[in-house]
Amino acid sequence: MANAPKVEIVTKNPDIVGECPEWNAEQGELLWTDTRSQRVYGYSLATGAVRTIVEGVAAYAFTQQRDGALLLFLADTRVAIARGGIIESIVDGLAGEEGGRFNDVLVD
Repeated sequence: MANAPKVEIVTKNPDIVGECPEWNAEQGELLWTDTRSQRVYGYSLATGAVRTIVEGVAAYAFTQQRDGALLLFLADTRVAIARGGIIESIVDGLAGEEGGRFNDVLVD
């Protein structure tokens, strides 16, 4: 496969269950969540540094908002927003979905 894309490991973060990678073109940063350690991370392409963006909630998925905040999708179908280090609950669960959780959330 002469034209196969090259895979490169850019960081060896000690994730337990790392998933939901999203590219932030404005920041030049790859974001992802590790639900078991309850963190959302960012990897800077320019510096190679990994930073913790959100800590203390098990976000199964997230979306990036225009203002830089992260919309977090949590257990029991709860939704929160993380902005400037502060996490605020927005939805305290969806009726009829008790015990459920979000997975693989994508935005078009």
